[in-house]
Amino acid sequence: MKKISKIVTPLFLLLFTTLLLVSCDKDFNELGTDFVADDHYGMLNQNFDLDINNKATGAVQTNNLPINTLGYYNDPVFGKTTSSFVTELSLGTTSLDFVNINTIEIDSVYLYVPYFSTLQSTDATTGDSQYTLNKDSILSNSSVENEYTKISLKVYRNNYDLSQVDVSEGLQTLKKHYSDELNDFTNVNQELLYSDDSFEFKRDQIKIKKNIGLSTEAVKERLAPGMFLDLTQNDPAKKAFYKQLLTTGNQYGYLENNNLFRKNLFRGLLFKAAASPSSPEAGTAAKMNFAQGKITIVYKDEKSSTDTTKERKTLLLNLSGNTVNFFDNQNSYTDNVATDELLLKGGNGSISVISLFGGNTNSTSPELNAMRSNKWLINDASITFTVKSPNTLAQVPNRIYLFDLKNKKPIVDYTYDQTTSVLTSKYNKYIHGGIRYKDGDDIVYKIRLTNHLRNLVKYADSTNVKLGLVVTEGIGNTTSMQFKNPTPNYFATGQSLKYLPTMSVANPLGVKLYGTNPSTNNTKKVKFEVWYTKPE
Repeated sequence: MKKISKIVTPLFLLLFTTLLLVSCDKDFNELGTDFVADDHYGMLNQNFDLDINNKATGAVQTNNLPINTLGYYNDPVFGKTTSSFVTELSLGTTSLDFVNINTIEIDSVYLYVPYFSTLQSTDATTGDSQYTLNKDSILSNSSVENEYTKISLKVYRNNYDLSQVDVSEGLQTLKKHYSDELNDFTNVNQELLYSDDSFEFKRDQIKIKKNIGLSTEAVKERLAPGMFLDLTQNDPAKKAFYKQLLTTGNQYGYLENNNLFRKNLFRGLLFKAAASPSSPEAGTAAKMNFAQGKITIVYKDEKSSTDTTKERKTLLLNLSGNTVNFFDNQNSYTDNVATDELLLKGGNGSISVISLFGGNTNSTSPELNAMRSNKWLINDASITFTVKSPNTLAQVPNRIYLFDLKNKKPIVDYTYDQTTSVLTSKYNKYIHGGIRYKDGDDIVYKIRLTNHLRNLVKYADSTNVKLGLVVTEGIGNTTSMQFKNPTPNYFATGQSLKYLPTMSVANPLGVKLYGTNPSTNNTKKVKFEVWYTKPE
């Protein structure tokens, strides 16, 4: 047999470049497996069994996630999940100079948090723009395209201090907060600032108008789609609340910096979601760009010490600082052997733990020893997972992620893969894979671990580590969050299992995959396939 090159990466890249020239405007899912060549040119192949277990995460750390979710969603597979959120506020400016604080009047106060949206078009005459909400940023039980089932939304003034340090870690890090701590926050003298039992996520451009004369309005400002809440609703009592904030802040110097502001005046906001009374079995949850959120306080102050004419001024409060996301799942998850199905659920859900070659140590594994003795050259190794449910792309996570569970880091194939996508960074490292695609009527994920296996074969003293499998919000962030309740002595070394990827916590979606030996559709079971050549 002639020797065959171990790596066919140049072919992969050539094929990818060609596809981009003709298909860069297509959705990645339409490209499917054409993104990466799978021809193996007469190589030998063999399938191996895997040992896989499902592992419930329980409550997970949710401090300062890169992306946060708010809403109520009834997943057709995983049931109801409610997501709430708390954030600190920051002063937009610390150089306020009131002319006459005693005579200021509150004009309006509004809260804006943008959604993740894409601009489609702008009318050159009117200036009006059309947007769509990014498909992977919103989950809704609505059957109508671009319409989203209503939820109940309440916004509170948060009085819980998010800047506390962790005593158990020598006062060097922030106190950790977890997904099940919502009640700890709601019990700290919260003040209700806004309530709507029929809140609806909308994709419409937001127009802020101003009066011109007695009967004419003009558009003063346009904003991309987002949550836009009138916090005063022309209610004198609510306006008095915000006036008191300004007068107290000015009197005692609390508006001079964020530490004084948060400690003495206004720590932040708590967004609490629930099912709407009008649709208790359905709802909508959205990943929101809270980092770009703001409260705008519009007030009237005298122009100068010699001119008592009132003019409008604004104070911006940014939704920046420390944050926590809370998740309440209707269903609970348990640890079990993944014979029938793998259960992957983001947030405080479930992961799968994979052991290659029965979990035997590298030097004692019969399969690895056979590869070494027969001098196998590993050309390609991959694990293929077929989705059991749900069965539509819109409800399935874009990507799953395989990692070294014990050492909380990517496997070597992740590191070696420098490929990038012009579509979105979420599809970078596409040769390593894990991206969903259609294979006939099936939805499939395929992850390559070629170099990981090569290292096991080449170095008999390397460790055959347990591999974690999770849903992920993005492939670029490989940091970790902690379990609230670690599993002691989980690894052979006595080490506890206490970390999972941050971007799994940030993704509320879930998926069921066919297991290692499912009772039905056995041909769709997990497939660990190795392509190799042997020297002559």
